[in-house]
Amino acid sequence: MDLPEGWKDVLRPIRNGFRDMFPSPDTGPTPEERAQQRALDRWKGFTYFDTFSELEEWNETDSDPLQRANTPLLRRTNRRFDGGEGTAKLAICHDYAGNYHDYEASQGAGVDEESYSCEYLQFVDCFIYFSHKLVCVPPPSWVNTLHRNGVKAIGTLLVERQTPGTEQLLHQIAGCFPVAEKLARLADHYGFDGWLMNIEKPFPKEQWDAQTLQSFLKQLKEMLGKERTLIWYDALTWENNVEYQNAFTDKNLVFSQACGALLTNYSWTEAKARSSWNLADGCFIPENVYFGIDVWAQNAGKLTRPRVTFPREGGGGTNSGIAVSELAKTGLSATLFGPAWSFEHFPGHGTIVERAVWDGCGLPEDLDCSCGSAKEYHPVNSALPITKTARRYAAGSDRFFYTDFRRAFQSHGSQAGSMLYDNAKLHSQLGAQSVLPHVTETTEQAWRSNLNVLSMRLEDNIMPSHRKHLGGPQLLVDVQSFSEWPDNARGCARHLPLFKVDMVADGTLRFQAVGYLADGMRNLSGWIDFYFKYTRGFSHRRILGTTTWGILRHVIQSDDQSSDDNRLLEFGLCFHGEYVKDVHNLFKLQWVRIVPDACLSAVLDCRIDNIRLERRCTLDKQHWRVCWDFHDTSEEMLKAEGQPYSAITGPFAFFSVKIAGVSARAYALEWVLSPKLEKMLISQRVDVGIVGFSFDGRVLADGSCQLRIDGEECVTGNSEEVTGQTQSSD
Repeated sequence: MDLPEGWKDVLRPIRNGFRDMFPSPDTGPTPEERAQQRALDRWKGFTYFDTFSELEEWNETDSDPLQRANTPLLRRTNRRFDGGEGTAKLAICHDYAGNYHDYEASQGAGVDEESYSCEYLQFVDCFIYFSHKLVCVPPPSWVNTLHRNGVKAIGTLLVERQTPGTEQLLHQIAGCFPVAEKLARLADHYGFDGWLMNIEKPFPKEQWDAQTLQSFLKQLKEMLGKERTLIWYDALTWENNVEYQNAFTDKNLVFSQACGALLTNYSWTEAKARSSWNLADGCFIPENVYFGIDVWAQNAGKLTRPRVTFPREGGGGTNSGIAVSELAKTGLSATLFGPAWSFEHFPGHGTIVERAVWDGCGLPEDLDCSCGSAKEYHPVNSALPITKTARRYAAGSDRFFYTDFRRAFQSHGSQAGSMLYDNAKLHSQLGAQSVLPHVTETTEQAWRSNLNVLSMRLEDNIMPSHRKHLGGPQLLVDVQSFSEWPDNARGCARHLPLFKVDMVADGTLRFQAVGYLADGMRNLSGWIDFYFKYTRGFSHRRILGTTTWGILRHVIQSDDQSSDDNRLLEFGLCFHGEYVKDVHNLFKLQWVRIVPDACLSAVLDCRIDNIRLERRCTLDKQHWRVCWDFHDTSEEMLKAEGQPYSAITGPFAFFSVKIAGVSARAYALEWVLSPKLEKMLISQRVDVGIVGFSFDGRVLADGSCQLRIDGEECVTGNSEEVTGQTQSSD
């Protein structure tokens, strides 16, 4: 029997409020089944623990290389882009149907439609990965993308009412808490940035001591270090009761202070926000109080108790920005709980609904959901979308910026679909999602006049082999007018901001971009240039040529050199031209980098070698992996220039693994063969190539050989390594 649409929304006991009244019985898999699934999930890169005994048994040698994130956290600057108006720091608590989905796997997966990936990371302070596990480690695919965008990745420790052995949290050995030590080691080993402490079950009365829990939290925070984050969730109080305060109060103050941050429950009011700020002022940092916003609260409950968030009537969903605005006015921070609602509640329409929530964009008139008409139950709030008052951060760091406009889902050719992705239409590449522009952004001046309005969109472009250099992810820039051109009007200049940045402008950084003028420019009278906005002054770099692919270079230095502290704050594209009525595609941009000139001119000594196959076994299953080693001597120079450098893969951001005419990305020093590739290598020698790319998109080194599986052994032949031939792109 087919279940009616929206049945997941109805059968959601953990999130509909009944969890506060009744413990959920454990009717899931047996402990043996859980252990088997956990072992298989290791191959996907997932790390989690269902019990305290599993956590106790863990050590670093038990981990799989695919479970570790390799991308270091890009350090954002402190500059604010709010125009003097109040904005709120925004966190995300990501609970998407239990999480740990195949599309989040380290090597991706074949999929038929897109899922949640959050393309608004320039507005996000930290990202909490939440699942109903005791200990939930963010998948490395998420961590890599978050770190690339300067966002902290936070794991969750969740104690629910049915969780056994909670007293182990308070267990000490010679003044040291073993669980705290283990949590700190997990964050360090897997490369993420802290923990949400969500304890929703009282401790046994005979073992309860509030000061002991306070000491546990303080010790965990100290072990995590100053750069990592620890957040207390508003559930357990000082009196050992689960009482959601929906505010910062005396009952959660001590634990919040021990952690340094608080996430409140989501049923708060304006009065509770004001009282929280008043209490925090002087004893806590008000911006470290994150008020929960339940995105699911806007749903019409039919068989469940309605969920309540701010504002009480119609809050959450497309009105989530109202709560963010209120917290911005109060000087507090916000957390979106369940932002994947747009994909889970609107299957097949997730992206357009996500833009309605974040940007206030319109929804299709005929869009329905399990509540009924989306227009009736989820009206678009164009006046106060999330991006209106969520704090926006500079992309990149003060000396590094790179984007190739890659999204988390990509199409592929038929051969790759057959060999790697089970003939699915798309494949996920969550860990490859790049720094993306705010695609709905354009200039207010253009919209006021409705003349020559510039817009941008992201496109995944597969090209034939002879034009392969024009393929891949691209940013497309269009122009269109929505009003008639006045008779006495002349041509005008229209600016399209691409990225807000905060970078030094002392002449030491080099801007490089690759793109080409689109066919739509052929019949237009005008030209395009890049513009660069500084603390003081502007500069421009005209794009020459017709439809020619090429690289454009520019020194990041303002014409105004009156002060040494001048900085680059924004760059974008400018169209100078006559009236354009119908839509014309002007320009296609493939990648942009801004890095020190010293890095571009240096020859890095990098090598990839020892390419081989290794057999891995777990329980009764086995598979083969391509593995390799690398060598380099660039760490000191790159770190001195403020460039990313991985503790796992060194100067390499990722590796392109090429086998039998198909390629895929790897973020570790090994890659799991698909069953079809494994079968091919059993019958014949196959060419295998590994290409290592830097964090700014350049090829650093490559190596190749022929491999074959001979029974239980790997046969290697014709090995060839290519040492670092990385030279200036100038």
